[in-house]
Amino acid sequence: MSGPWSDGIAYPITALGKVCDLQLGKMLQPRPRAEADRPVQYLRAGSLATLSREGFDLLEMYASSREINTYRVVEGDLVVAEGGDCGQTALLPSVPPNVIIQNSLHRLRPTAGDVRFLRYALEAIYYSGWLDVLCNKATFGHLTREKLAALPIPNPAPTDQAVIADYLDQETARIDALVAAKLRLVNLLEERLQATVERLVWWEGDELRPQVALRRLASRIDVGIAEATTHAYSEDGVVLLRSTNIRSNALDLTETLRIARWFADRNASKYIRTGDILTVRTGNVGASAVVPPDLDMCQCFTQLITTLRAGNLPEFICYALNSGPAREYFRLSGWGSAQANISVPLLAAAPVPLVPENGQASGLRQIERATGPMARACDLLRRQVETLQERRAAFVAAAVTGELEIPEVAG
Repeated sequence: MSGPWSDGIAYPITALGKVCDLQLGKMLQPRPRAEADRPVQYLRAGSLATLSREGFDLLEMYASSREINTYRVVEGDLVVAEGGDCGQTALLPSVPPNVIIQNSLHRLRPTAGDVRFLRYALEAIYYSGWLDVLCNKATFGHLTREKLAALPIPNPAPTDQAVIADYLDQETARIDALVAAKLRLVNLLEERLQATVERLVWWEGDELRPQVALRRLASRIDVGIAEATTHAYSEDGVVLLRSTNIRSNALDLTETLRIARWFADRNASKYIRTGDILTVRTGNVGASAVVPPDLDMCQCFTQLITTLRAGNLPEFICYALNSGPAREYFRLSGWGSAQANISVPLLAAAPVPLVPENGQASGLRQIERATGPMARACDLLRRQVETLQERRAAFVAAAVTGELEIPEVAG
């Protein structure tokens, strides 16, 4: 096997650095270092998610004229993420003049061949999982210039690259359109589901229910482990939940960390029990989920923990924290210039509806009856999207390696 490629690849393999010019972006410079330095807009790895939408997520740094010439990007340039979601790619649309790249991005310009083919080849490597190992993405991976330049890339004749790219442009556009349509349905269903939950949690008929601060219903509101944990990571220790694991009314456990038992015990007061509510403290502030029985006695890293008093159902209160006045409260109360934050006192003051236990139980039953079909439809659509994306990735890999026969390709 040639790195990420199967042994049956039909085209010669060459190192990426031999077929394109690579340029890592400029280190962030928040202040001028010379009189001639001037502010310029820059792209970073976090900008890639917005490239398909209207406008750009552009910030500013200082750079000299020489640096602007070195790091400038233009329409049609291929950029690759160096850090974070390393290996993610984008072909740049029209960009404002003199936009440069920060050093979380590489710029690739082929010396021969088709830039679209190069992007599809890198996309195939990205989805193969090869970069997870190469860049140690289990922590915070980096796709260095050396690693990127050494990546093995299929290298058919330039004319064949153009034919393959044309074919993939047409076929992937069909898949992408179908995925987009299904995601639009998911969004519509989720909006309807959210409105239904809000009505059943916060309203009694046509009247808004009375509200109290969350602290009135809680025996504990605390923050999880707030010290460095990397030295205590363990393969078979105690689950450590992070903000990335917390979704509104659900926990995503696809990527979890574990810490050694001795370290978890040293923070025994932070243990999380079944039925506790975890709330995101930084980023998507206020998003909350109930801890299930199979995560009893887990820990979390700097997230907020609520233990309710008897007579309150965590699932009902969690629905409240994720909807209506509570969500608006978190939106307005979150502080911080880079990312929104909330604290224990802010969470303690969050509004929740004052409903007796039997009313909470009745509300949960109504929510399940009203939203169950919508939630199941959303799950089905998401599975269909996942299947389409997997097939798209396999389709692209087969095309760039020659396993998929394209009649116009000379071979």
